[in-house]
Amino acid sequence: MRYTPRAERAICPGCGAALQLEASEAIVTCEFCGTPSRIFVRLRRVEPSLTFEHRQPSRRAEGPYEKLGVEQLLTAYDENPADRLAIAKAMDRWPHARLDNVVWLPALLERMRAASPELDRALAGLIGKMICSDDLELRRAVLDFGNENAFWPGGTSGLLFALSLGDAATVKLLLEVADQASRQAVEEYAKQAMIGVRTAIGRESKRRAMCTRVLIYRFLELTHEVQVFVADFLRNQFDVGYTDHLLDHLELFEDCLSKGANELARMLESALRPCRRPKDRDDLEGRLEALRWLTHERSRRLLCGCIEPPYPCTDEEAALAVEGLAPYLELREAVDALKRFVWVGEGVPAPLADWAARQGDRLPPELAHEIGRRR
Repeated sequence: MRYTPRAERAICPGCGAALQLEASEAIVTCEFCGTPSRIFVRLRRVEPSLTFEHRQPSRRAEGPYEKLGVEQLLTAYDENPADRLAIAKAMDRWPHARLDNVVWLPALLERMRAASPELDRALAGLIGKMICSDDLELRRAVLDFGNENAFWPGGTSGLLFALSLGDAATVKLLLEVADQASRQAVEEYAKQAMIGVRTAIGRESKRRAMCTRVLIYRFLELTHEVQVFVADFLRNQFDVGYTDHLLDHLELFEDCLSKGANELARMLESALRPCRRPKDRDDLEGRLEALRWLTHERSRRLLCGCIEPPYPCTDEEAALAVEGLAPYLELREAVDALKRFVWVGEGVPAPLADWAARQGDRLPPELAHEIGRRR
């Protein structure tokens, strides 16, 4: 996949002038009218640049299946119905995962469409090996093939499974396939595509957070069936400790509140419940900073439930928590968050104890009680 890590163009919403973008800037101010604009990164699919001619195999199959090429194996597949599973397994070999064999993918898919589920999955093995290849040109060709053929009714469950082995590169494609199938009420095919999304992200080690953000950015455009899947997936991500997408999740939650999409907001709120403690100081600082730019009280309450001491927690991190949470002590959840910092280390952290002493009678009673218990 070709990737350009910068925005190509952006227009000022105030005066319509072109904005000067820098990759490191999140907020850009128009040099003409002074309007500030927040820059969001979005991924878009590049339309396939290849066309796939439908060629039928013509070379005769002679010799053991393990020694035949893809064209000969396709011929053998047509001539020997009783051996089709063995032929499919013979095709699923790394030596066949080459760029020159991409021309046979249309013929292969034609046979997958007419095959049983077991045979469909076996025939898809070659496509799976191609998309797992280290050859970027081969992987791009298979992705282009998927873009042309994976959408219902052109694809098969086997094809979706093979594409799911392509990790980050296929997440957006499979999500679009799921959404398209859901809109046509083909629930089983949509379910297979959603399973493919989960598999692809699960196989990704370096770009898992980016893949998860793709689901978040597309959430409001999806059908309800796919939204339920995405919300469940996000919950599972938080449950196993992945929190890189937390702030994106909260932005989406705020969008739902602003649009009056209360059912979607409840789904996202439930998905956030298992969110784990911050991994480090930067993570904690990011969560505390978000309290300032979130606009809905409900969002702040939800985020406060995700603010806990990192482990181990230093006095500097406790000081950050005091500074970040102190302006929001009218929220019970903010008080609860500070109470969690009372119990780190040996005794009340010094920054928290000093701040509490300065507050005097203004300190929330339940927080004062917690500090008294700790002492």
